[in-house]
Amino acid sequence: MDLQLFRPIEREAGRRSLGISRTTLLSVGHLIPRKGHDLVIQGLRWLPELDLIVIGDGPEREALGALARESGAADRVRFVGSLAQEELRNYFGAADALVLASSREGWANVLLESMACGKSTTTTSGARSSSPASTRRPAFETSVATATGSADAR
Repeated sequence: MDLQLFRPIEREAGRRSLGISRTTLLSVGHLIPRKGHDLVIQGLRWLPELDLIVIGDGPEREALGALARESGAADRVRFVGSLAQEELRNYFGAADALVLASSREGWANVLLESMACGKSTTTTSGARSSSPASTRRPAFETSVATATGSADAR
């Protein structure tokens, strides 16, 4: 990971340049079922004060857009597609936190990149495990981590 690239940026300027005005979460990764973007979108039902930016492309793009509409959250979900690393850094810097809802994942680069940009991260237990036997659960067992430390919250 490039620490010269992934580092904190001036947050308010980043938010203005990306049109972010409300509390905003990021969900980053290939748009496939095991990445859990659907869980994050569904969770917005209970979090009306939050917006979500989904970064990535893949075969689930249309289904995720439909889910956002069905969930009543379409106006709070923005799909931006795949981004160059420099652009991704700007989103990390401008957003409030990263949510990684994967059902299974090795140590994801996106976690390191987000933390290097000074962002909190929230993951499912599957996203913290490299075990392919991890099960997909809608309930989050979260670990909140930043570049300065971490704490479990269950």
